Amino acid sequence: MSAPTADLAALKEQVRALATELGFDAFGATSLSAPLENSEKLTGWLDAGFHGTMSWMERNLALRLSPGDLFPGARAVLLFGEDSRRRPPAGSGQDEPRPAGRTAEAPAPSFRAARYAQGRDYHKRIHGRLRQVCALLARHGGMQRACVDTAPVMEKLLAVRAGLGWQGRSTLLVHPRHGPWLLLGAVFTTLAIPPDTPLPNRCGTCRRCLDACPTGALDGEGALDARRCAAYLTIEHKGEIPEALRPRLGDRLFGCDSCLEACPWGGKPPGQPARVPPMQASPGTPAAPRANPFGTLPPLHETLAWTEADFAARFDGTPVRRLGLPGWLRNACVVLGNTGTPAAIPALRRLAGSAPPSAFLVPGHALWAISRILARHTPG
Repeated sequence: MSAPTADLAALKEQVRALATELGFDAFGATSLSAPLENSEKLTGWLDAGFHGTMSWMERNLALRLSPGDLFPGARAVLLFGEDSRRRPPAGSGQDEPRPAGRTAEAPAPSFRAARYAQGRDYHKRIHGRLRQVCALLARHGGMQRACVDTAPVMEKLLAVRAGLGWQGRSTLLVHPRHGPWLLLGAVFTTLAIPPDTPLPNRCGTCRRCLDACPTGALDGEGALDARRCAAYLTIEHKGEIPEALRPRLGDRLFGCDSCLEACPWGGKPPGQPARVPPMQASPGTPAAPRANPFGTLPPLHETLAWTEADFAARFDGTPVRRLGLPGWLRNACVVLGNTGTPAAIPALRRLAGSAPPSAFLVPGHALWAISRILARHTPG
């Protein structure tokens, strides 16, 4: 027998209060009684090949379109958002975030990285907090499943339905206070938590995200061609970056925040959350990485000599780790080709001649970078 509606409404407010206490910036709920709206848009996007090499988008398509089937018995899904620009909590032992690539010796950054990557892996951080939400719901008789990019869930579409914002021209979820900066987590529950009301789309005639996109990946009608997206090319795509697009990546080493930064709904970055529970480390667990793993990075051309162990030591526990050393070297070559000086050429030449078999795609990018630097710095 299900709990009375009034009790579930009161429980929802308890969850909302807990979400705030845990440091989340947005919360909403939606019912799982119906499939997602505009399912034909996703299938059309896949049919057009706009997902590039992200073949995982094609798998479990039925579950993506009918999220209620992901967790049999679930009646609602709760969505939680954290602004990726948040500062770490006071006394956390983490460094204050600094612009990517900035060091004491080099006051100007030599590259850019997505804001969400300048800290610990948000998947684990958010999932740990969602477990506390699940525990609260369990005390009221619910069965739950928490997801943070760990299941075929269309979090953005569910968040739109849960009233956290609208899907903007950038294809990102746009929150009225936090703009497109929310990192999302979801909790499926067997409790029929009352749904929130969706918000209207407030993009109007604004085109700032379209104009800011360096590669022209947005069509203006709410579709993204991932094959042209700087974030996809520098993170998800594991092969060669098309030569025609390399100059457009500029100094973007990992991801791209251009459309997020251009959005007028972003507002001011929030401060530190009221309270973020400490992570419980197991015996032998390495110390948490710095809030910004890029903060003390050596000059970019020096990282071309990194080994797998060097790369892991720097980025374990951060979103950058999944890129792998070959991806890092590929991206570094592109950035150096666009912004580097002749001082980088010896390292690029060594890389082109000695790249390991696992980094088969790197030599071509290194040679391209050399040619670009020489073209910029050769007199006449």
